Amino acid sequence: SGRRLESQQVSNMVYTFGKLGFKPEQVLLACAEHAMQDLWRFKAQELDNFTYGMALLKWRHDAYLHCLADHLTEGGRVMKLDAQSLVSMTYASALLGFANPIMLR
Repeated sequence: SGRRLESQQVSNMVYTFGKLGFKPEQVLLACAEHAMQDLWRFKAQELDNFTYGMALLKWRHDAYLHCLADHLTEGGRVMKLDAQSLVSMTYASALLGFANPIMLR
C-alpha cells in the first residue's frame, strides 16, 4: 500500500502552489478531500497555510470551507486558536468570498 501524506505535507503543498500561482485542479481536489477526511490531524498553522494557499490561487472548494468552519466551531476549538491563525483563516475565507456566520461570531 502507498504511503499516506502527512497533514503538514498537504498544507505545505497547497501553500506552495498558491505562492507559485500553480493551479493543478486534480491535485488540489485530492488535497481538499484528504484534508476533509483528516481535518482533526491538522494543526492551526497547517489549516491556515492550506486555506491561504487556496485564497492565493482564488480556488474555492465550498465543501472544504464548510468543513473547516464546522471543525473550528465544534467544541469551542476556535477559542483555542492563536489570533494570527484565526484572523488569517478568516481573511483567506473572505478572499474566497466565503463567509460562514458561525465562524464570524
